[in-house]
Amino acid sequence: MTQLDELKKLITTVENEKAACEQSAKRSVDTFNASNQEGEDMDDNKEKIENEKVDKREILREADAIAMKPASEFKGGAEEKFRTLTKKMEELAAAIY
Repeated sequence: MTQLDELKKLITTVENEKAACEQSAKRSVDTFNASNQEGEDMDDNKEKIENEKVDKREILREADAIAMKPASEFKGGAEEKFRTLTKKMEELAAAIY
């Protein structure tokens, strides 16, 4: 084999290795981007999980108890009863969303 043939073979080997490295780097970037997207999704899931931990039935029971009480048991009468019940419903809405 002549020196020219050896150089061509060496150049071909280097080009093949360069292409393999570029493909590997592209796969690494794609993998990183995919895992980063999953990380963002996990943040959203954390909020959902925290909302799921809240016992919504307990909030509903409390709201029901407030609704069943007569307005005379509240210092501010019917208006205070309404505000108290509204706060409880807002708490439930926050737990759902």
